[in-house]
Amino acid sequence: MKFLSRFCVIFYCAGISFLGYQINCAKPNAVNEHSEIRSLSPEFITIYVHGTTTKVGLKLLSKFCKDVTFGKPGVHHFDELPEISLLLKDAKTLQNCDNRRFDCNHFYTFGWSGSLSFKAREKAGKELYDGTVKLLSEYQKKYGKIPKLRIWTFSHGGNVALNMVKLLPFFENQPVHLELLLVAVPVQKVTEKLIEHPCITQSYVISSTRDLMQVLDTYKFEKKRYTPARFFDTTASNCRQIKVLINNRGLGHADLLRSFTLHLPGALNFADQVYPTKIALLPEVFGGKNQKTEKPEIIEYAIQDPGFRFFKFLNLKQCVRGKRKKCTVKNTPKRLIKSALSSNLIP
Repeated sequence: MKFLSRFCVIFYCAGISFLGYQINCAKPNAVNEHSEIRSLSPEFITIYVHGTTTKVGLKLLSKFCKDVTFGKPGVHHFDELPEISLLLKDAKTLQNCDNRRFDCNHFYTFGWSGSLSFKAREKAGKELYDGTVKLLSEYQKKYGKIPKLRIWTFSHGGNVALNMVKLLPFFENQPVHLELLLVAVPVQKVTEKLIEHPCITQSYVISSTRDLMQVLDTYKFEKKRYTPARFFDTTASNCRQIKVLINNRGLGHADLLRSFTLHLPGALNFADQVYPTKIALLPEVFGGKNQKTEKPEIIEYAIQDPGFRFFKFLNLKQCVRGKRKKCTVKNTPKRLIKSALSSNLIP
């Protein structure tokens, strides 16, 4: 049973996290100097970290999805991605939906081995730390200040980011605003408590109860075997945990990979509206300290979207590429999507 579960995870996640993304795959004559592809000092820079993947899985998936490729490891500007890259399209979609949070000019990717092991994620965490320090130093040199940093992850990319957190701070005597955006992360006891690290300014955790792949791979910790959790067992007030539903149903791993990206800004804006009302009675929160509430808060973000395409295995290619369903009711999807992405929406 253990072998079967791990085989399913490796095969399924192998291409899911990379399918069509071409993380850090450079264009011919691509500009590699970060300083040459920015013009204005940003409020935020975003680094995307992919999840588990393998060469075997990608090779199998490439038979029906020809644009599956591996990318170079390390931190790279998204402008180095091929024009057909789906992550390139996602970055532009996020900017169009919420240009206050997401700026394509300051969007980066981090490539790592994608191996399904603690050691691989720990190694990748160190590489992410080193690459981020270098990037932040470049920004400080160019603009005279360090911008806020957002690490956006999918699946086990979240545990890579938490392994990076082990090494914080980035600089001595110079704090950095760090935001973690963890989507579908398999929460493991090995890294779970790192979500409460004092160097994390804000964290968002997005999961869904229908995501079976998130909790399928069992692991050992202190000689005991555990199943990953969907949410963190934490009461830290700066950790906003969000359970998402669309059309009154939960989302699977493939659904959260790309199809949900369109609604990501709406979920974050919704969490920002709801959480302050739950912790407003804690004066320490406004002093910038990582205070704790009485119990973990998990809010539900539920919206209607007739054009949302749920994963059904045979439509893997369409789901990973974010293909939306055609709707018979004229203008309904456009109206609902606009409403869902509104910063004033409370479902």
